[in-house]
Amino acid sequence: MQTTRDGRRVAIVGGGPAGLVAAKSLLEEGLHPTVFERSSNLGGQWNAPGPHSGVWKTMRANTSKVTMCFSDFPLEEELPMFLTNQQAHAYLLKYAKHLRSSDSTDTGEGKVRPQSSSRQLPLSATSLRLI
Repeated sequence: MQTTRDGRRVAIVGGGPAGLVAAKSLLEEGLHPTVFERSSNLGGQWNAPGPHSGVWKTMRANTSKVTMCFSDFPLEEELPMFLTNQQAHAYLLKYAKHLRSSDSTDTGEGKVRPQSSSRQLPLSATSLRLI
């Protein structure tokens, strides 16, 4: 893990919407966050293939795209008012890439790590280059 000038690193457990926003806020404060995700991809509940997800094939968001989007990353105009689960997940992945591209401390090393199912702590997990 790369450290910032003052050496402060922060672990974030979970790569869903809250984890991504936490990473954004920490980056803005000059800290170096690492997001630990249990499944093999970001998105929290919106990562439908994840074993923890409660999303079903035809599920749509029950909040509008106006209230669902991040203030610094608007949704595309052409998307429907209520996103499909696939659209919501794709949006979160795009946001993670947006965070990575705006991170001035990024060295190209992965900052999102899936938790190994055989270990209780995710510290030796493989890196995913997503944010």
